[in-house]
Amino acid sequence: MKRFYFGLLVMVIVFLSACQSSEQLEPIKEETIDFDKKTALEMVEKKEKMIIDIALREKATRLE
Repeated sequence: MKRFYFGLLVMVIVFLSACQSSEQLEPIKEETIDFDKKTALEMVEKKEKMIIDIALREKATRLE
């Protein structure tokens, strides 16, 4: 039983050490767009209304 726990401990340590990355990931492409706050708010409200309408229905099709 001790061998099992020791093997499990070794596997966990190897797995956790493999997940570490010393490199900082850089995005491939970065894009910034200046929006007027009013325009951005209108865009968000429009989509929120659509989502709320679908959520309130009992059944929704995949297309909706």
